[in-house]
Amino acid sequence: MRYLVCIIFLGIQLAAIAQAPAEDCSPRMFKEGAGVSAKECWDPNKRFGFFEAFDSRGNSIGKWNLSRMHQYSSVQVSYHPNGAVAKVRYSSHPDGGIQWYRSETTFDSTGKKTGFWEDSHDRTTTLVVPAPQVPKPNAPPVQEIIQEDPLRISELWVLNTLDDSLHLSIQGAGRNLEVHLAPGAWQKVVDWPMPGHFADPRPNFSFRELSGRAHMAKQPWIQEFEGRKRYLYVWSMP
Repeated sequence: MRYLVCIIFLGIQLAAIAQAPAEDCSPRMFKEGAGVSAKECWDPNKRFGFFEAFDSRGNSIGKWNLSRMHQYSSVQVSYHPNGAVAKVRYSSHPDGGIQWYRSETTFDSTGKKTGFWEDSHDRTTTLVVPAPQVPKPNAPPVQEIIQEDPLRISELWVLNTLDDSLHLSIQGAGRNLEVHLAPGAWQKVVDWPMPGHFADPRPNFSFRELSGRAHMAKQPWIQEFEGRKRYLYVWSMP
């Protein structure tokens, strides 16, 4: 029963990210007809929300998470003369650290996607390596281009479902971290880049809850967004 309550509590905490908070929505209409071309919605406390764009038939053509908490996320939007979304610039900066992500998506006036661009702190690099052969006299050197596999960024998060504060000691991968979470709070611990695939970062770290009362769930709550994957681990009473 207690495990079920924790799962329900987790769902409530993540509703602003994984679901649509409908308490406070600001719609934008097409110039002709009564259709909604876009809407921006926030939870009652204005902490988490989303921006969603639609075509003239009411089909969703894109959705971007918004946040004013630890992972600050925002959008800048421009529109076509008919009221349709023309461009969405998305920006995310978790915890004010060195990690960041930006993207730009464009649409024509009917809602068809016409372009997409993204960039981040952990982006794919290209290495230029000189060829091993000896160059001929007066000949330009021959170079070989080696393209690395695209990085896939996994994120390790912890969530406190206790009625009291949670104090964690986290060690591994050359890190020694102290994390303090208020009741109901959640925080990202680390970004875990891997070439070509996602990987749960948890096996590379050890966790110790300083009071000795709380336990971490065996399975994470997993979310994928903007080319990343979140692994949220819940701490609760046994």
